[in-house]
Amino acid sequence: MMMMAKPSASELAVLRSWIVGVPADDAVSWYLKDFQGNAHAFVQEWLEKLALKARLLGKPGWARLLCRRHMTEEGQREAVRVLEKLASLKDPTPKPEHPLDLWLPSELAAPCLKQGFRTLDDLTKEWHRLSDHTRPLVYEWLVANELLSETDQGCSESTSLVVSPIERLLSPEDLDGRQGSNRAPGPPKIDAANDYDAIRIWLSLWPESSHTYQAYRREAERFLLWCLIERAKAFSSVNAEDCIAYRAFLKDPQPAERWIGPVRPRSSRDWKPFRGPLSDRSIHQAEIILGSLCQWLVGQRWLDSNPFAALPKRRVTNRIRTDQALTEAQWRFVSDYAKRRIERADTEEQRRGAIRLRFVLEFAYLTGLRISELAAARIGDIEPVVRRDSTQYWLTVRGKGGKERSVPLPQKLVARLVEYLRERGWVLDHIEQVPPETPIIASVRRKLKVEEGKFTKGEAPVTPLTLHNIISAFFQEAGAELAKQDPTAGKRLSRATAHWLRHTHGTHALDRGVPLTVVRDNLGHASIQTTSLYVHKDADERFQAMEKLAHSYL
Repeated sequence: MMMMAKPSASELAVLRSWIVGVPADDAVSWYLKDFQGNAHAFVQEWLEKLALKARLLGKPGWARLLCRRHMTEEGQREAVRVLEKLASLKDPTPKPEHPLDLWLPSELAAPCLKQGFRTLDDLTKEWHRLSDHTRPLVYEWLVANELLSETDQGCSESTSLVVSPIERLLSPEDLDGRQGSNRAPGPPKIDAANDYDAIRIWLSLWPESSHTYQAYRREAERFLLWCLIERAKAFSSVNAEDCIAYRAFLKDPQPAERWIGPVRPRSSRDWKPFRGPLSDRSIHQAEIILGSLCQWLVGQRWLDSNPFAALPKRRVTNRIRTDQALTEAQWRFVSDYAKRRIERADTEEQRRGAIRLRFVLEFAYLTGLRISELAAARIGDIEPVVRRDSTQYWLTVRGKGGKERSVPLPQKLVARLVEYLRERGWVLDHIEQVPPETPIIASVRRKLKVEEGKFTKGEAPVTPLTLHNIISAFFQEAGAELAKQDPTAGKRLSRATAHWLRHTHGTHALDRGVPLTVVRDNLGHASIQTTSLYVHKDADERFQAMEKLAHSYL
């Protein structure tokens, strides 16, 4: 596996010491004061990297020198000379003729070799044949190292009009918008060559990690694909009649096999833009977003008019499902069940996963964060504020529309976070000792990632989709267990999702007397009327009154 990197001066000193006979533990303790881990493994990993570098530079003799310890002073001097020379040389760049297992980590190289690929040239031609698990990282690495041409980076199907994420879509020239019938006269104000470029520039107004970006990309992507595939029209040729037809399509995306499918990564060949028909509220939201996109493009002189402006306006009630909250009894059951899963874990990986799940449940319940906000949270977003008697911790959250808010973290929750970080291998007494970019919720396994064109391994944040799936699966499991005692409550718990924890936070906080304004600010609601929907006292009193009436009559 080739993960190029130049050793630092301290790391080079460790390797030099080891070559001349110093034990690895001693060499590491001398030069790397804060090192934690296996010193021998550290030395061997670096020597393997440098030996691979030597082979790629056409110096197999140098590689052999580094692969064994030398008993003679002459051999040690020669090995040190080679070590220092290799450290000073620029890293080699991957070439199509190179064997792929010299560059790819073993967990990626093995499935590639199994597919019959041997060289990087094989990968550049047929990377799309790799599995959903392998393909994204390999593709990202190939692009980062400029091994794929612009054509290779696109969809490899013979036809470009296939349902795929817009970043892989290759629309034919007559449908790419250069000659769209709704194009504004004269040059546009934006540097766009086609409709996709124009949409991409609009999306760049928001951070890619934001909820707004994800929602806006989803709607723009769906509409662009529909224009090209179902209407055989460029986005910039769409009129009001097309928009009305799109409204009907959203109610029932057909043909279903083309448009509808389960959640899949964007890199998957089975990816689909829809999970099923959209509700009236979701259709209304889609039209608002697309109307905003088109109006912005009118202002940039890309479009001549906004086709969505001609649609008849519909009034859609924006209702929060406050019934999607766990009862006090269900929350206590969930908390206890999460604790029991840790105790009965069979493997260390299962135990780490159960510990993470319990922390996620507590963190979501006590903060009321949205699933996207949970996934995006970093240690650096937590700010300690020193008061007279104690230190408060506040989490800065970027919510819908990029709006920032501060959410208080109770002392016990901060203590739980410190425990969770220790379980992940961090040695610390307080959270300020952890690098600010560290995700608050991380992957259980150390994951491969591509940084600056190189493969590295480390903690990775979890995606909102991963969190959603983990929590939903847990609720199904816990619901099945609860159903043994209470079938109705168990069935309800089985339907719960991650977003129920946000509703549960708001409902339980208000039930315990937390002021409406505090809950509003924690949840990031623009209006206190929205937060007041979580107040169930009046409804409970009405229901109990009718219960008394029925009891006296029946």
